[in-house]
Amino acid sequence: MTRVATLALRADEPVDFDLVLSGDGGPYGTARAESDSAPVAAALVVTTDERGETVGSTLTDTDDGHALPHLPPDAYTLTTSAEGFQPYAGQAHVANGTATLQDAVLRSAAALTGTVGDTDRLPRERRPRHPLDQVGNVVAVHTTGSDGAYALAGLSGATYTVIASGYPPVSQPVTVAGSGNPSDLDIALTYGD
Repeated sequence: MTRVATLALRADEPVDFDLVLSGDGGPYGTARAESDSAPVAAALVVTTDERGETVGSTLTDTDDGHALPHLPPDAYTLTTSAEGFQPYAGQAHVANGTATLQDAVLRSAAALTGTVGDTDRLPRERRPRHPLDQVGNVVAVHTTGSDGAYALAGLSGATYTVIASGYPPVSQPVTVAGSGNPSDLDIALTYGD
């Protein structure tokens, strides 16, 4: 850790100055799956300070461990993310010169798949899907392919409203399981009157 001090020198007198360096530490820990406690390798671990600035990052190793040493004493936010999992965030308090244990338990991300077709079940391509959370925020947007299929990943287990634009748009509620297995929702569009 770097310390900066300003010193006023006079040419005709020696100056006594003591600079106290505090030790540094940092968070360390593991990343494990909530479902079976299996290690999660190559998870990205990022540490940010109270201003939201990134002060360190690393990937978990093959044993699921991570360490971010050499941080000055302070409170930090530690976030961990990995493909197929919901992000984790937790507080890490670094004391003077000591390492701080901060394990991350990652929940499996949920997925929603299905097709969009007309009432005859013919696929409709290029129809945007807009899943909304329980308070109406758009959480993802996806456009179907030529087969009418869509897949939305990285969702949490919750109830969503899926809106398929069409003629007219169709909205359907769906509860997505948080088990890591995809939930299915097929949507049928109809012609407007």
